Amino acid sequence: MSLSSKPTNKSVNLKTLHRSISDCFDLSELKTLCLGRSIDIETLSGSNKNDKIRELITHVIRRGELPGLLADLREERPNQSWPSVDDLPQNKHFPFINGLGDVSGCFFQFGTVGAVGLFLAPGLLLGVIYFIYLLTTASQSGTQVTIHTVGESGEALANAKVLLFYQGAPLSQFTDSNGVAVFSVASDHKAAHIIIEHEAYKIYEQQIPLLQNQSFDVQLEPKAADNQNTLVRVIDDSTNNPIEGAHVLLIVAGQIFEDDTDVNGLSSFILGQLRQTVDVELQVTTEAYETSFKTVTLQPDRVQDVRLNPRTQEIVGIYEPESTTIAGLIEKEAEAVLTQNFALVADIFAPEAIKIYAVTGETWNARDRYATTFELEDHLEIIHTNMDIEIQGNRAVATNDTCGVFIDVNNQRFTYSGPKSDRWEFTQDENGRWWITSLTFGLVPPAEHFTYGFEEGSPGCWSVRLDNNVPQGHPPSFTDDLVYEGNGALHFSFNLAETSAHRAQIKYENMPFAGSFSAYVYTPPDAPHNLIASFYAMEFAQDPWNYHGIDTGEGQIVELIPGEWTEVRWIGDVAGWPSPVHLLGIEIRQQSEGSYNGYVLVDNIVINGR
Repeated sequence: MSLSSKPTNKSVNLKTLHRSISDCFDLSELKTLCLGRSIDIETLSGSNKNDKIRELITHVIRRGELPGLLADLREERPNQSWPSVDDLPQNKHFPFINGLGDVSGCFFQFGTVGAVGLFLAPGLLLGVIYFIYLLTTASQSGTQVTIHTVGESGEALANAKVLLFYQGAPLSQFTDSNGVAVFSVASDHKAAHIIIEHEAYKIYEQQIPLLQNQSFDVQLEPKAADNQNTLVRVIDDSTNNPIEGAHVLLIVAGQIFEDDTDVNGLSSFILGQLRQTVDVELQVTTEAYETSFKTVTLQPDRVQDVRLNPRTQEIVGIYEPESTTIAGLIEKEAEAVLTQNFALVADIFAPEAIKIYAVTGETWNARDRYATTFELEDHLEIIHTNMDIEIQGNRAVATNDTCGVFIDVNNQRFTYSGPKSDRWEFTQDENGRWWITSLTFGLVPPAEHFTYGFEEGSPGCWSVRLDNNVPQGHPPSFTDDLVYEGNGALHFSFNLAETSAHRAQIKYENMPFAGSFSAYVYTPPDAPHNLIASFYAMEFAQDPWNYHGIDTGEGQIVELIPGEWTEVRWIGDVAGWPSPVHLLGIEIRQQSEGSYNGYVLVDNIVINGR
């Protein structure tokens, strides 16, 4: 981004750079970005991603490395507009990064409290001491919230679902035979939001204060076909957090309904003459972007989550709130490992939870195992994708693809991935809170049907293959500029003159290899006419792995047509292979050992096992 009119104080533009990095990189990607610049992200102060980004920017400014960081950002996210070096301050002096009197730069480095503290330290010191005293002497108490639910005639309603939205993921319970649900929450004299669902009654919602040990009597109204309420909760798919202030627009049979979400991400609509389900055109506008319209199916008198992908800026789909909570626990596990935060582990794993390594059957107490893992491994990246969740009462099971990168105590780098390689079990306690009770990892599923359409806004676990530690192309990335089907595709760039054997390869490890495989590959209109593609596989046979593909006469070669999507297919058979663990991938070559320097797009990779 080249600013047409530069402010005198260039520190103002740091906020633009900070916001762009925050929008384009998650915490795991930020850690990888820092690693590429030989910066340990843990040495940067701050407890969250935004703090780390601010410290990274000031770190490179003080060391005169700002041009290098901008170059890395352009390489990692070439489609994003980045500030030029001339738009940003490069003064290395502390504390004013744009010279003496640069108040904006000081505020950027240290935040409002830190900057004011720098100038008013003596007076603030006494205030901070007094504030800490108040915190330490304040009473730490909890409160009990009792919800008593009755029907139209005052009869107790059993099996009514009560959701209590308070400090993050909602607690949920079903009322007992007396129509009672009891929640225990920390009391901070703030409000909570309750929602009650019952199949025979209208949905009920109310804001309640969290005072000491309160009881609420709620009488539900019978459902009315011409006056049914629908609640939509807007969720950020990357963080599982509700989005406040989003504008939700529904179009039903030509009628337009609009509402803005509250602090819990909730919006409410009264829609007439609904059946059990209704198809609506849905659009959500946040402070950062506006989604396209998407046709979704809603159920009246229910709370439903609308998940937004901030990368694709699109609606992912409609989910139950419990599914969002469970997906959030899985993502928190990744956050805990990446940040080596044992307190977060204890916050999501039940005390008796177990962790199982499927390959050997070894079983550990989960909390103890993570404490050991943090000492032995430093994880640089963890991705959970292709998640399936099944909920039955107060129990749930989830499976997902997983991949990652870690460094062991001997400074050896390891990568891993696998389809449906994690299996999680969850239990909901009496207070309505979900806990992880079991995690089995390293699963190798039987050959079955897998489809990778890149609808989640990332490459998932598809990555570039290393041949003797030489990348066979650049790391693949997500794109929505051109797709074969759906909302996303894989962008894979390479220079065949720089790869061994003049081939570019992407891969997925631990893929069951038996059956048929297909994918669609697109080459740009200016690409040469002699590019070819094929599937390949690597059979695990210790060192080296055995290759099966074009070089062994097993690959089914397809000529790629410039400007078009071309289907690539392969029939695979593992007869005679000693191990069921394989690496599956797609390779691109140029006939006559050409030196194409460009890209291809890949979409709809389908594995049909047998």
